[in-house]
Amino acid sequence: MSSVLLVDDESMVVDVLQTMLTSYGHEVVSTTEPEEAAGIIAERSFDLYLFDLRMPEPSGAELAETVLGESPEAKVLIMTAYPGDPLAARAMRAGAAALVRKPFEIGKILSFLEEKPEELCNDRS
Repeated sequence: MSSVLLVDDESMVVDVLQTMLTSYGHEVVSTTEPEEAAGIIAERSFDLYLFDLRMPEPSGAELAETVLGESPEAKVLIMTAYPGDPLAARAMRAGAAALVRKPFEIGKILSFLEEKPEELCNDRS
């Protein structure tokens, strides 16, 4: 079982993803409050970090910078409907493993939990 920190300011998105990931046997800690996520990040580490890009402060890119600044080997995925967003580029420069496009690419998320990202992501988009 892998542990996941899921952060999205839309509760419906969090509910759907948490249900899906939990049904695959993963432990999911989730929040719709980005500021709360910063506190959770300071308390413990996760096998996968899944952040929405565009949220009230801090953004998903800022959360990625925080996680990857402390643990450069961490797996961080950024969810966005706009992969060309400059904020997405900022998250990728910080070291995010991939962008997950909304609507969801659940297979891509699961591949990172199974440590087989090369199967679904030959590029970082």
